[in-house]
Amino acid sequence: MGSFADSPATPAPDWGPIAWLGWSAQDRLPGVLMLAAVGCAGLGWRAHRRHAARIRRLLAEGRRSDAVITEVHDTGLEIYNEMRLRFVARFPDHAGVERWVTKTGLFDPVRLPRVGEAAVVWFYPDRAGDEDRILVGFPDADEPVL
Repeated sequence: MGSFADSPATPAPDWGPIAWLGWSAQDRLPGVLMLAAVGCAGLGWRAHRRHAARIRRLLAEGRRSDAVITEVHDTGLEIYNEMRLRFVARFPDHAGVERWVTKTGLFDPVRLPRVGEAAVVWFYPDRAGDEDRILVGFPDADEPVL
């Protein structure tokens, strides 16, 4: 490995892996942090693409049904001037059974969902009770809530 040397007359202790890591961190740490940042960005991009693909697949393969908003609750959180709301939508499934789905999403304060308002629901008929596989959209919204 290497050794510390105070003066030529004193014996120097051997360097261990921790000492080498500390000494070389100033050279390697920026590269390690850059690799970590690129890796995190890649994982976020991949998750976003998966989410978008899931929405596209549900819109293409799922069954569409009209829904009505039955409850709206404020979560007390606001992100970029959009309110985060939890709402419940009631819809009939493919067999005519009334179902309810609870979703949480960000809404523009001007276009908040209201109780009694119409919505549209997409779901897979074989998984009509799986709330993770149900998509709720509003007529005037930019994108649906999954």
